[in-house]
Amino acid sequence: LAGTEPHAEEVGAGRAVGQQRPIERQQLAEGITRRSILDIAMTEDLPVSEEPVTPDDLFDAAEAFLTGTSAGVWPIESVDGHAIGGGGGTVPGPISKQLQSRFEAITAGADPTFEHWLTYVDAS
Repeated sequence: LAGTEPHAEEVGAGRAVGQQRPIERQQLAEGITRRSILDIAMTEDLPVSEEPVTPDDLFDAAEAFLTGTSAGVWPIESVDGHAIGGGGGTVPGPISKQLQSRFEAITAGADPTFEHWLTYVDAS
């Protein structure tokens, strides 16, 4: 799942957001959207952990999502045919929805907490 873009996140197993990363951290671009979602998660008081995640970890996750410039927060329904959250949950899950909604509000300029992230362009 990990590559230069998008980045995979998981929710569950005692942590709200975990980043799938290869053992050698320098193999994966840091990612502006990924970093933004982690900052949002911390602002929302969600516990954040960055550590390697195996496919088995994803199979056991309550939720999982990708982050990327064009996708923002993109919930994952299954990995290699295995339903995320045991197949009984809804996609997106509540944490994915929470982060997705907050990210969309920020990028729309509707969240003053993160206004410093935005650069307004004169349309004239």
